[in-house]
Order: sequence, then structure tokens, then C-alpha cells
Amino acid sequence: MKNQIRDTNRSGKLVEYIRGKIVSGEWSPGMKLPVRKHFEKDFGAANTVQSAFSVLLAEGFLTAAPRVGTCVSTHPPHLNRIGIAIARNENEVRYWQELVNAARAVAAERGMELEIYRNLASSAPEWERLQNDALNFRISAVISTFICSADSEILKIRLPKAVPGLPLETTNTLAFYGDDKLLAVRGLDYLQQHGADRIAYFGNYRQESAIARAFREEVNRRNLYCPEDWRFYIDKNSLDVVPKIAKLLMSLPPGERPNGIFIADDNFTAAVAEGLANADLPVVSHYNWTVGNNEHFPAKCLGYDLKDMMNKIFEAFRQYHKTGTLKKFIQEKPIFEEEFNMESIKND
Repeated sequence: MKNQIRDTNRSGKLVEYIRGKIVSGEWSPGMKLPVRKHFEKDFGAANTVQSAFSVLLAEGFLTAAPRVGTCVSTHPPHLNRIGIAIARNENEVRYWQELVNAARAVAAERGMELEIYRNLASSAPEWERLQNDALNFRISAVISTFICSADSEILKIRLPKAVPGLPLETTNTLAFYGDDKLLAVRGLDYLQQHGADRIAYFGNYRQESAIARAFREEVNRRNLYCPEDWRFYIDKNSLDVVPKIAKLLMSLPPGERPNGIFIADDNFTAAVAEGLANADLPVVSHYNWTVGNNEHFPAKCLGYDLKDMMNKIFEAFRQYHKTGTLKKFIQEKPIFEEEFNMESIKND
């Protein structure tokens, strides 16, 4: 039993030794390692060395092939594997799902890996897995799909991090966010250009979100009619009430009903459209553009290119590993559907 414990300790130390050489850059990607007998002098028997090599092969730090031997991976995880952290399951929140889809697509295009950590709000083992992977350089950086408070455990991870929301005064943390002020401006511009001056608002339950505040400010600045009882802040779990609200609005007399709709959360777009039925009025809806979206609602879609945002985040991480400096923030500008399609055609 003592020999087994001793072998395990030696194997762990060899793992740390080789991993440290690779992470520090002393052993570069593709470099051939010394023969295994070289390590037996300092770390013990052949089975101890084999055990350590097996761990590093599984983690992606090493590769092995007949007649070639054991080499440092050309794509070691501390440079090429990005972790993405999700509070619950990404399918529960459309924005999280789109972020994961965009990150997966960008990772594939860049020849990188994406490691997903789900249910961090409730799963201690999953949180420990993320911490251990970060501590042992099995990932190169972490993207959070959820907003982090200043004391969040995510921010304590020593690797470079990207988090949604405004910039934070924390080390190696990049903030990414959409320009919600401009989204409100462009959305209301469209509605006014199409004759709307009586506008109803559908958004999520966060009444003080950036989009909600920007919308209120712009409506007031433009002297548009949008009373408080036309501003609906709804939990995404209460989608069944949304069509009923839209239908009630349209049942008002023509001169007293909204003649324009602003939807600030794309979880509600289809439900609002259902309630509007065939009502003839302009509708602008927030939307997150990403790979594989082929949905078309009876609304003018205005949103963020999340794939472009993820590309910028991945590039910021690459620059960090090259220079040691991480950007403080990335802000994405809102675009309309036709603008997104033109960009997609141009990139293709």
C-alpha cells in the first residue's frame, strides 16, 4: 500500500514537472521528449513514468506515435482549449444557447477546443472540475455566459476571463457587451420612420436593464407616447401571458392602441407576434445573430452578431498568451438583419 502511494506521489510530481515545462514554454509544441528512461532516474520505476505520461496524453499535453515517440502536443490545452461557464443548462436561456453555439463555431474554425461547464450554480463537482482544470492549465481561458458580481468566484480564477457586462476592476478580465443605447436608438429610428409614435415595450423582468433604461430615455427625449402600462417586464417563464397582452393592446380603439412595438428580448418575439396576429404595424425585435439561425419573425430584427463577438474574445485571449496583456472590454454594435446577411456574404 505504501509503495502504491509513493508511486502515485511520484507520478503526480512528474505530471507537474512535464506540464510546467510545457506551460512555461521551455518545451515548445511539437518538441520530442527525452526517452522514458531519462525520467526513471528522478521519478522512479517505469510504471510510474507510464502513469504520468498516460495522464498527460489524456489531458492533451502530449502525443505519442510509433517510430516518432512522445512529443509535446502541437495544440496543448493551455493555449488551445477555451472553457465556457454556464450557471445552469444553456438550453434554459436563449442568450446562453446562442453564446455557446457561437463559441463552438469559432473554436472549430480556429482549430481549437471548447470545454463546457454546466450547472455551476447548483453542481459543486462541476464547479470543482472548472477550478481544477484552470489550476492545472487544462484550459487556456474562461468565458462566462452569465453576469458576474465583483466577488464572483469566476473572477478569482487566475486564467484570462471574459464576462458579460460592463468592465470590472479585476485582473485579467475582459468585459463583453452590446451597445444597448444604440440598439434603442436604431430601433426607435426605424419605428418612427414607419410612422410609429405610440409605442409599446416588451422586455424581460429586469426593469433596470441597460436596454430598458435606454428605451425610456430615448422615448422621453423624442416625446413619444409610451405610458408605464404599455411597458411590460416579463419573466421568460411566463411566456403564455405575452400573446394575451399583445391581443388586448390591439383590441383598443384605433386611436388609442400602439402603432409600433419594441421587443427588447428575443425570447418574447414569437409570442408577441402570435398576439398581434395580422395587425398592420411596425415591430422591432432584439435578436442575437449566430450560426444556424434561420428564424424569421414578422418583425424587423435588430441585434448582435455573437459569432463576431466570440471571434474578438478568442483573438483577445490569443493576444494575451502572446503578449501577457488582455483587453479590458469588447463592445458589439447592433445591426439589422439585412446588414448581418450582407456581412455574412462578404465574409464567405
